[in-house]
Parts: sequence; structure tokens; C-alpha cells
Amino acid sequence: MRTVSPLTRPSTDRAPEIDIRLVTIRPAVMTRSASLPTITQQKSISQVEAKMLLNLDPVLTGQLLMALDEMGHGDAVVIADAHFTASKLAKKHLIDMPGLSSPRVLAAIRSVMVPDTYPALDLMESPDGLLPVQAELTAAAGLAPEEARMVERFAFYELAKDAELIIRTGETRVYGNALLRKGVTPVMPA
Repeated sequence: MRTVSPLTRPSTDRAPEIDIRLVTIRPAVMTRSASLPTITQQKSISQVEAKMLLNLDPVLTGQLLMALDEMGHGDAVVIADAHFTASKLAKKHLIDMPGLSSPRVLAAIRSVMVPDTYPALDLMESPDGLLPVQAELTAAAGLAPEEARMVERFAFYELAKDAELIIRTGETRVYGNALLRKGVTPVMPA
């Protein structure tokens, strides 16, 4: 007689299949009717949050990393707000990241990319002066305020036309756009 585990299914011509499910069990609040643990969450192995690559910001998708890798010294990436005419201006790569702010995406990019020398960062000039979102973008780029260049709106659009990559974010604050130029990546010792 053959014994089958509850996690395996019998098969006549191949090895048993294993049902891989992760179950998180949390003890229930002890009441008269609840003396057994309760299942609070069940996820398949593909739904488990895990870092597949070490030391990478989770915002950096494979598509984004590939586009950044293809860029050369001096090439530009535009991190655009939700109002930006990204699909009209993008020539090579357009990546949508609707759930993220512009400063958050810029910080993730800076974690893997060295900025160029001045002007490393261009911001779209606001008629109201430096806005909070622009100060956040400058900080996310790891630059001092004087290292960012303010560019007139239509001149910014012209610069964006030549960008290798445009990332349209979910940023809803106006003038939440930045153009970052890639610097020379330092050579790691062998």
C-alpha cells in the first residue's frame, strides 16, 4: 500500500508534484470560540516579497536598469511628472512608474548612477521660484542647490527631446521634472 503525503499528488509516470504555498499563521485572540490558530494570509511562492538582486532599490526594474546601462557618459534621463508630454518627446525609451513620486525615482536612479559634472541636473523653471518638489529633486540627486540648473520650460522640452530615457512618474505636483546627465562610472578594482 502506498502512502501519500497531503502535500504531494500521486503520479504514475513522473515524480510527485509538490504544492508550494507559504502560509502565515497567527494565533487567534483567545476567546471561547477561538482556540485554534487562524490563517491570515496565503501566498504562492511567486507572490513572496523577496530581493532577487542584492543592494538594489526595489524601484529599479529590469527595464529601467537596462535603459540606464545603455546610456553613455553625458546622456540624459528625464524624470517627469504626470503632466509631462513624455510620450510625445520620448525617442528611445519611455518607462511609466505611475505609483511613484519624481524624487523617489530620482533617488533610486542615483543609487546606481553617477551624475555628470555641471550641469548634472536641470530643473524646469517655475514662475514662483524654487518649489518644494524641486528642492526634493535636488536632494534626491545628492546635489547642493547651486549645482542644479534652472531651465526655462520650453528649453527644458527641447533638452528632453534628446534624452535617452524618459520616466513618467505619478508625481502630481507641478514642475516635478528633472533631467539628470550620466557621469563616468568609476572603475572597480579587480
